[in-house]
Amino acid sequence: MGWVANFILKFLITRRTMLLFTNSEDVLLAVKAGVPIAELNVGGIRYHEGREKLTKSVAVTESELDAFKELLARNLEITIQMVPNDERVLLEEVLK
Repeated sequence: MGWVANFILKFLITRRTMLLFTNSEDVLLAVKAGVPIAELNVGGIRYHEGREKLTKSVAVTESELDAFKELLARNLEITIQMVPNDERVLLEEVLK
């Protein structure tokens, strides 16, 4: 993640920009490296054995859940929304 964070931090981004990550652990690494991320939308994370289902579209491993919790502790707004027509759900509310 180091080179990605360095690349992002090297160039001044002046427009709203979407970054795509494969998991919450990589998001946390980017944030720790200094990438300014204020909000995060989780579109969907498939369920399979070894994952805990949080919603119909999001299932996480223990380490992914820990990363989400740390991101929330860093005041990131994290929402779950598969498609634009779906209602946005706050991850913080799901975890209560």
